[in-house]
Amino acid sequence: AAAAAALAAAAIAFSSDAALQAHPPLLQLVEGAAATLDSDLQLVRAPASDAAASGGSLMSTLHTFVPHNDRGSSKGESHRKLAQCIAEMLVWSRSRAAGEAEGFARGLAALRTLEPSAAASAAAAERSLHAMQAAARRLRKELNASA
Repeated sequence: AAAAAALAAAAIAFSSDAALQAHPPLLQLVEGAAATLDSDLQLVRAPASDAAASGGSLMSTLHTFVPHNDRGSSKGESHRKLAQCIAEMLVWSRSRAAGEAEGFARGLAALRTLEPSAAASAAAAERSLHAMQAAARRLRKELNASA
C-alpha cells in the first residue's frame, strides 16, 4: 500500500511539464531519449523503399535499455520499481509516438488532473499509469520486432 501511494504521488508530481522544467539536466536527458525513440520508430515504420533511400540508417539500441515497469524485483524494500515506472513515464511522455498513442495520451491527461493529496488519486493514478505502460509496451514491442 505504501509503495502504491509513493508511486501515485511521484507520478502525479512528475506528470506536469513544470516538474521537468525545474530540472534542466533531467529534461535534456528525457527529451534526448524520447527523440531517439521517435527516430527509431520512424525508421521502423518507414516503407522499405524509404529505408533504402535513406542510406540504410540503423536504429539505436536505446529501446532495449529504456526503463519499464517489468524491470526490477517486486520483492524487498527497493525503490527500483518506483524509479523505473517514473523514468518510463518521463521518457515516453516526451516522445511524439506515445503522445499519438490513444491509451498513453489519455492516461497522461488523466494523471495531470489528479491532486496528490486526494485519497482517490492513488487508484486513479494507478489506472492511468497502467494505460500508459500498456501503450509504451506496444511501442517497445514494435521496436523489438524490428531490432
